[in-house]
Order: sequence, then C-alpha cells, then structure tokens
Amino acid sequence: MFSRRPLRSIDPGLLATAACIAVASATAPCLAAGSGLRRVDVPVLDASPARFTFDPAAAEPPLLGALAETAAGLARQDAAGEGSDVSDASVASWSMDGGSEDESMAIPTVDPRYGEAGSVRLDLRGGYGTDVKDGDQWIAWGSLGLTGFIEDGLAIRGELNAAQISQLEGSEQGIGFSLLFEWHFIQRATWSVYLDGGAGVLFTTDDVPATGSNFNFTPQAGLGFTADLHEEIRLVLGVKWHHISNANTFSENPGRDHVMVYGGLSFPF
Repeated sequence: MFSRRPLRSIDPGLLATAACIAVASATAPCLAAGSGLRRVDVPVLDASPARFTFDPAAAEPPLLGALAETAAGLARQDAAGEGSDVSDASVASWSMDGGSEDESMAIPTVDPRYGEAGSVRLDLRGGYGTDVKDGDQWIAWGSLGLTGFIEDGLAIRGELNAAQISQLEGSEQGIGFSLLFEWHFIQRATWSVYLDGGAGVLFTTDDVPATGSNFNFTPQAGLGFTADLHEEIRLVLGVKWHHISNANTFSENPGRDHVMVYGGLSFPF
C-alpha cells in the first residue's frame, strides 16, 4: 500500500520545475513551443537519463502563470495545516494491487434486462370481464404469478387465481391455477408487447354456469403490453378471451366466454 505523505515545506520553484518536466516528458510539443525547457544530452558512460533544465526567460507567460498558480496553491495548503494529506486535494488513494479506497470507483452491477433468458418475475394482476352472451353476467379475478423466461422474450407463467363470478341466479366464488406461455414479440428497452395463451382449472362454490359444474377448465389467450414504471418494476396491461367449461367431463357442459381486461405490476424475483 502506498503511504500518504503530508505536504511539507515545498519550494514553489521546485514544484514548477517538476511540473513542467512531467509535462515535457509526456508531450513533445512542450519542448518545442514556449515551455522554457531545454534538453541537455549527457554522455552515456554513467547510463544516466537525459537531463532537463528550466529556463524561465524562454517560457510562455501563460505557462508560467499556470505553474505559479499551482505552486502557490500547494504552498498555501501546506501552510494551512501540515497534517493535510493528498486526499484533501480529492486524489484517490490506490493500493499496490490496483484497488481504490474511493468507493465511487467501484464498477456497478448490472441487473438483467426485462425478458432476458433465465430471469424470473413476480406478477400481481387483476381483471374484469363480461359474458359475451349476457352482459349482465361478469367475472372479477386477481392472481399471484411467477413468470420465468426460458428464452429471450419467451416465458412460462404460473398463476394462482381467485375469482368472483356473477350469474343470473347469484354469484359464486372460485379458486384455481393457470399455466400460460408468454411471447414478447416486440421488445424495447423500456416496453414490450406480448401474446399469451394457456389453460387452467377452476373450482367454484357452486355450478358455473348454473346448469354446468363446480369444476371447470379455463382456456384463455390474449394480447398484452408492459412498460417501465420505476427501476425494474413494470406496469402490465392486457385484454384476453377467457373461457369456462368442464370439457364434457360432466353430463352438461354449457360453458361461458368472457372478454376480459386486466392490469398489474411485475417485479424482479
């Protein structure tokens, strides 16, 4: 670990000379264009490097002014408190293994983008739909789901559902489970458009429809839209066709069809 050394009594002239030598070593134009530096070649018998001398008379006034201002500032800092160190000049301290004590230099982690293969989302959704044959009959539902992307833009979503179903004879409650595929066929950095489809099962407190059964299947398909709200939180909106019937597993199979709209939020999981 390099140690931090306090700024002691520093000769401004020495600082000016050192600063210009550093500039001259890094850039050739400094030697040629009014820097005041002259290169003096020495014999190589002692293998010493080339030496530089500083000629104030040959230096450009702007360069001399900048060097003098830098030297004066460092001298003022040293006079103000011998205990001050290089960190007061907002210079990061580095260890010999390349690490920095300045946490702002840390490389930020990058969260997976929405729809990336291998990412998982937690979904909260709710919707409302009406029977296409009788608008007086409706269904309201809420769901808690997990969406896992098996490929970029292609996901499988499992949902636990709770429903309130209105009928002419009264309303029933139900719970169920659905498994759907979701394909984001248009993906942008902050929004996407998707198609989804699948099926599930629904158990109700009484027969739905009234002449049907209390156990039904729920095939469904629709179109949806997602958009960034805050960081990794996404708004989800959609519309879908939703069917209820027992697929002839009982003696009667009247069935119901709904046009449903829904919305919700999607969170990283």
